[in-house]
Formats: sequence, C-alpha cells, structure tokens
Amino acid sequence: MGRGGIYTGIEARGESIRITFQYKGRRRRETLRIKPTSANMKYAARLRDTILYEIGVGSFNYANHFPNSRYANDNGLISTHTQSTTFAEMAGRWLNSRAHGEIAKGTLIKYRQALSSTWLPLFKDRDMTQIKYSELLETIGTINWKSTKTRNNALIPLRQIFDMAYRDGLLPSDPMVRIKNLKVQRVPPDPLSQQEAERIIGWIHRRDQQAGNYYQCSFYTGMRPEEMIALQWGDYDCNRQTIRVERARSYGEDKTVKNEKVRDIDLTPQAISAIEAQKPFTFLAGRHIFHNPRTGQPWDDQDKQRINFWNPALKKLGIRHRRAYETRHTYATMMLMAGCNPAYAASQMGHSLQMFFSIYARWIREREDKKEQEKLRDFLGDAPLMSQEKHHSTK
Repeated sequence: MGRGGIYTGIEARGESIRITFQYKGRRRRETLRIKPTSANMKYAARLRDTILYEIGVGSFNYANHFPNSRYANDNGLISTHTQSTTFAEMAGRWLNSRAHGEIAKGTLIKYRQALSSTWLPLFKDRDMTQIKYSELLETIGTINWKSTKTRNNALIPLRQIFDMAYRDGLLPSDPMVRIKNLKVQRVPPDPLSQQEAERIIGWIHRRDQQAGNYYQCSFYTGMRPEEMIALQWGDYDCNRQTIRVERARSYGEDKTVKNEKVRDIDLTPQAISAIEAQKPFTFLAGRHIFHNPRTGQPWDDQDKQRINFWNPALKKLGIRHRRAYETRHTYATMMLMAGCNPAYAASQMGHSLQMFFSIYARWIREREDKKEQEKLRDFLGDAPLMSQEKHHSTK
C-alpha cells in the first residue's frame, strides 16, 4: 500500500497522496497535493469513503472532488457553463467537507445512512432551488419514523446541506431554519439490584472470563459502554487505584469522551479485581484492556458483547430485559444508596451536578426522605402513644 499504507486505496507518493478507486468499472487514480502526514492520510481515507459512497448511490460528481483532473477534463466531466446544483451534488460537497475528521467516524456513517436511506431517494436529482419549505415540511411529516430521536438525527445532515447551499448563495433563504426538532422524552433509569448485577456477572463469567471481567468493571465503575471499550492499560493507576476516562470508541475508532470531559474514577475493589484479572489476556497484547475474546482484538463497538453475553444472561436468569447501558445507572444508584454525596457521584459519572440531579432525582429524593423520617423518629423518641395512655387510664 506504500508508505503509511494502513488505509485501503490510499498511498503516500513523495509530497502528495494518491487515492485509488473503481469508477465505471475501471480503476482510477487521483492525486491530492497535500503532504502525507498522519492527519492528511486519515483525511484522504475518509474522502475515499465518501467517493465510494457517492458512486454507490449514484451522486458522484468527478469534477467536484477533482476539478484539475486530466481524466475528468478529457472525458467532459468538467463543465465550463453555469448549471443548476442538484441535491445529490450538494450532499456530496457537504460530506466531503466533513471528511477531515471534524466529526466522529460513527457519526459520519450515521449521516451517510440517513442520506442514502431517506433523503437521496426523495431529492437526489432535484434542483436545490426547487425544493421548497412546504414540500420539506410535508415530506418530513409523512415519513413513518422509528422514533422522535431518529427523526431529529436524520434532520441534522439535511439542515447542514441546505445551510451550505444558502451560504453558497444558491438559495435566497434557508427553508430548514423553520423546521424544528421534536421534543424527545428522556428514558428514565431502570437500574438492576446489586444481587441481580452479581448474578449476571457470575453467569457471564462462567461462559467467558474476559466478558465477565468486562461486565464486572462496567457494573462497578458506571462507565459508558463506549468508554469501557476504549480503556487502555496506560489509563490504569494501580497505586492510586484510579482509572482515567479520556476517550470513547465506536466503529473501531477512538475519539474524545462525551462533552470532552476527562475524569478520574476511584476504583472499587470489584473493579480493580476485574481489571487485574484481564492482565493475563491483554496486558502484553496491546494497549486496550478489554478485547473481544472471539477475535483477540479490541472491541470495535458495544453491540457484540450485548448480543453474545448480556441478552442471553438476562434471558437465562429470568431477569426482566434492560439495556446494557443500565450497568451505568446501576452504579450511580448504588453510590446514592451507599450514602455518597451527590456531587462526588456526579463527578465519578462525568455529569454536571445539575444533570446528575435531573437524571437521578427519584433516588436522591428517596434517600433524603429516609433521612428526614429518621430525624422525625429520633425527635419523637419513646414518647407514649395517646391510645396507650387512654387504655391505661381506664383500668
């Protein structure tokens, strides 16, 4: 693959980068006049992914990506007269603008899926200037969305494509500005009891030790699944008994944590035990602590462990089904039931105090109610009941 050839179809050539791809049944090579640095190689790989995607859905415009291409010029793919811009062309430009790593790989994949499954089939060859507000509003309203969140997420790339067209001067106004997101109802936490957590860990541990270690650490640190699979041995401080959370992992790529809030988690004995038990498996095998036991490689995402271990465990044990994400809520409620200060618990979870109160208000209230009840009982002490006094006075 040439120097730095960790990306398919990307090759460093002196002070430039060459991209190779199939177009109309023939192999094409085009050169990017940028230095083959690590960041630029990653950009080129994403650009190639975008090109392959556009070719696949039929929206590829050769001249948009390679305006100085000899092949494009010789084959009449570069037009010298002004013409309308289709939705597919604008979508291609927008995807290309996001290929430099501005957004996470997983997010970019979801945007592509929204375009290919929803928006391109509807607007692919339409002139951008002919797609009006009323049509967009009606179209969005008639789609049978899986959920409100799915609808809102699908509107993100659509909004940005029309915003780009407006900023380019193609549109007198942006019709998407007036189309708002719908309110998404927050799913309340549904934690498991500590007894249920221990049963799940035990069942998974008997099936596979590495998977058992993974879920034991999940239950007793409260980390998000994407943070768990991104953990590296360099994050673990066995002397201070802490672990640093500074990245998340999806689609096989590490990125910064949510809201870019790096935090140190104080490890419980259960979490330390799980991490130490991983050393024979992965300490010398690479950077990441938790690997997929079936491939011997770091987990690419959070789906396979849920499908192969979490779901079967709950079904086998007769425990009501919950999302694997509830390991996080379980630890948060454990801290509250143990009497931990909410500010401390919030810092361990990577939340602001306000966010923590909004999510776990019920458990905080229950804990505070118990404290108030105890205060009242202490105040009343052993004062005799009036019914008992009346009973004694009649004798």
